[in-house]
Amino acid sequence: MTPSTARRIVRWHLSRWERSTLTGVLIAAVVLRIIGLRAGLPGAALLSPDENTVVPKTLAMIHDGTANPHWFLYPSLYLGLLALSLVAARPLIDTHRLGFANPDAYALDPSPYILTGRVLSLVAGVALVIGVWLLGRRVGGGAVAVTAAALMAIAPMTVAYSHVAVTDMTMTALLTFGLWQLVVAAQDRSLRALLVAAVLIGLATSAKYNAGVAVLPLVGVAWWLATPPVRLGRITATFRLGAVTLGAFLVGNNGKAMKGTLKALPTLLKGSKFTKSLYMDLMSLMFEILTKVRKEGLMSIESDVEKPEE
Repeated sequence: MTPSTARRIVRWHLSRWERSTLTGVLIAAVVLRIIGLRAGLPGAALLSPDENTVVPKTLAMIHDGTANPHWFLYPSLYLGLLALSLVAARPLIDTHRLGFANPDAYALDPSPYILTGRVLSLVAGVALVIGVWLLGRRVGGGAVAVTAAALMAIAPMTVAYSHVAVTDMTMTALLTFGLWQLVVAAQDRSLRALLVAAVLIGLATSAKYNAGVAVLPLVGVAWWLATPPVRLGRITATFRLGAVTLGAFLVGNNGKAMKGTLKALPTLLKGSKFTKSLYMDLMSLMFEILTKVRKEGLMSIESDVEKPEE
């Protein structure tokens, strides 16, 4: 048995306390995310307005038989996963005569479609707790891992977002697993773990663009690993990782999304058109309008609204 194999066996050996505590944490995470899962239903996305956009866009993809959502405010990975989930749940959803994925069926009762997306977020939310445990175990050991997982299991924000059919929990779970593999790569000087981290971070970016910032630590670890004993040039390592991450992003998106992403990249280097003076002018205008309403009544600004140039 090699020393590295022995270290892995010791690292994955869980004490009875850690095993039982982790099991309790996962059960609590599942229960907290099941409670309130149907909140606002039947109805159209009372918990989050984004549900009423994401789910119909996914249904339109299924109805039209295309992988192109024709909407790229979010990347396409979550919509694709939701489409697969809806198709898998079709026997449970298609209980009326209007037809599966029919826009009229969604308008009549959006509950089963939104609930399917919420279950997907629930699974991602529980996976996030596992990812935090794995990351914590690598960084600080069993006690740190269980504590971090417990805090994530009951964190109000993650519980809330596990109740809505939006991209956030899927992105966060993939990103957490990517960071875990990044730590594994740094600690074990493992090129394989680094490539897995690149794939996971690319998929996380395919769920929500914000995850793309994780490319920075990814490149940093790659440059650090590109010194002996890993025989790989730094430039070569960087390009390979970039190719793997880009490949994962391509898997989760279609050509139109990629073109839109490339077109938007130059805007990152430009300054915002919303300057401090513009905000100050806006606040002054709001103050003047509200002062006039308070002194003269709401009808006093009717002429200003209808003829602002005067």
